[in-house]
Amino acid sequence: VEPMPGTFVRLGWDAVEGGNHVGFGCSPLTCNNKAGNAGIEVGIPRVNRYGLVSTEQDGIELASHFSITKPEPGPYCVVEVWREAGCSADPFVADVTKRGNV
Repeated sequence: VEPMPGTFVRLGWDAVEGGNHVGFGCSPLTCNNKAGNAGIEVGIPRVNRYGLVSTEQDGIELASHFSITKPEPGPYCVVEVWREAGCSADPFVADVTKRGNV
């Protein structure tokens, strides 16, 4: 594995359906609206504007919860989501990059 270039910024963590060596499936946070009202009743941490949680631990807790409640068949993987800073005119990403807060 090669190191990621310094031009990338972390957007957050997610628990997605996957782990079958083919690819990743749905994220219940966005595909099943678990980031909305349902999130409040099951204690899902607050998500950011990208539908992601802030920490790896929150992602692990989501994967565990989704493995039990099965909003998608599963199994679940925790993924760290990054984006190259220059890929869009998104002011949030530009600001994070400018401050060096990745």
